[in-house]
Amino acid sequence: DPATIEITKVQGFDKTYDGTAFFVERNATLEATVQNPAQNALDWKFSMSLDGEFTDDLSLTDVDTYTVYYTVSAPNHTTIGPDENRSFTVTISPVAIPVDLGTGSIDYDGQTPTADDLWRVFGGTVADQVIDHLVPGDTVDRLYITLSVPEDSEDVSETPYTVNGHCGNGNYTITFTPGSLTILS
Repeated sequence: DPATIEITKVQGFDKTYDGTAFFVERNATLEATVQNPAQNALDWKFSMSLDGEFTDDLSLTDVDTYTVYYTVSAPNHTTIGPDENRSFTVTISPVAIPVDLGTGSIDYDGQTPTADDLWRVFGGTVADQVIDHLVPGDTVDRLYITLSVPEDSEDVSETPYTVNGHCGNGNYTITFTPGSLTILS
């Protein structure tokens, strides 16, 4: 009869997005014992689904919470998994970036300022604050930042309009401190 593998600890991991691949086998805690370990090396394999292909080099890069299924085998031992009870969680969190939009002004043209108009006013401020937080290979453009003001914000007013921002790249979470926009006559 084949010997049994005793799993002592399997634990996923939490990382912050850095643009590189996190290899599951190198980052997860994987502990099990076999009979005569010098001759019976463990072979861990991983997949994102129970019916998917299991591999020893599964890597994860982008922000998400992943369920990773595993099998473990060794010569002359009964293979463990895959099944629903043989999984762990890997969480890759977004890079957090604080941005203070500050203040700016634009000349009156009778129209609510567009995202492009707002970027011309506030874009330099935003870029200066996010550039040091970007992982290698990413650019400010790849953050897909949009700036907006409330509808009907086209009139000259003594009270500035509130400017808000949104980041469309899920690998980053930008917390915008709203800015204020004055429309000049």
